[in-house]
Amino acid sequence: MPIPVQAIFEDGTEEVRSSDRLADVDFLTFKSKAKLKKAVLDPEKKLARLDNPLPSISPRAAEMLALGWMGLLKDLLGRRPEALTYYREALRFDTGQSMRFDQFKIRMDKDWLEERLKKPFVRER
Repeated sequence: MPIPVQAIFEDGTEEVRSSDRLADVDFLTFKSKAKLKKAVLDPEKKLARLDNPLPSISPRAAEMLALGWMGLLKDLLGRRPEALTYYREALRFDTGQSMRFDQFKIRMDKDWLEERLKKPFVRER
């Protein structure tokens, strides 16, 4: 997701640029004769949770999610036996909670993991 960054200079001028959502690391360059006063991420406050991050999850829930994602990735790579191992292990860490990944139409929880044991994950487009 591109992140808008606002550069505010000492002479009162401002400029907004956005990061490249496909880049692992991105450098934004702002040019002005005046010194930079401050830089503001998401100046219009349109991005959710930038100032108020999501609360921490339990180590068990984090383990379930990590193992579930590893299973998903193995399915996408066509390595079904490995995927099944990760899904089974993820179920051992079930906390009864779920985590949504709406961009992938996933609600990772016990039901989702059990479904993956029956049917490999296939990305919907």
